[in-house]
Amino acid sequence: MPCAASRPRRPDDRLFDRAVLARGLLQGSGLLVLLCAVYAWSRHETLSDEIARAMSFTVLVLSNIGLIYVNRSWDASLWQARRRANRYFNWMALLAAGLLAIVLATPEIARLFSFALPPVGMLSVAIGSALLGTLWFDAVTSQMRRRAADPPAVHRRKR
Repeated sequence: MPCAASRPRRPDDRLFDRAVLARGLLQGSGLLVLLCAVYAWSRHETLSDEIARAMSFTVLVLSNIGLIYVNRSWDASLWQARRRANRYFNWMALLAAGLLAIVLATPEIARLFSFALPPVGMLSVAIGSALLGTLWFDAVTSQMRRRAADPPAVHRRKR
């Protein structure tokens, strides 16, 4: 089945229907909760606002890459979508991760953002958190896909 993004939208179709808005709100809410948790945990562990900001920014950037990856196709799961080659996505993800590394590792640039380089162990937590967020995005998308495939149940009274 071709990717939803490869088929043009019909001119009379709405750009944002309820399903798209609901998926976006659920995915965004999950990301917000994740970012707040990472910030609070980082702040508690290090007592450093600079490290907590850097951790949150890292999770935000990596989670947005995951969000783009999951939402490349609305008709395929995360595992099915990885079989679909997308050279441009790979380059974009690599570029974003590289720029993130430069921002975190270059003291002059990090100071512009009021970041401090988190320890390696904390960066691992940030990467794991972003992966957890990506799984959340996929779970929301899969649930929405299942709901769209199942016709609504009609409740009738038994006589």
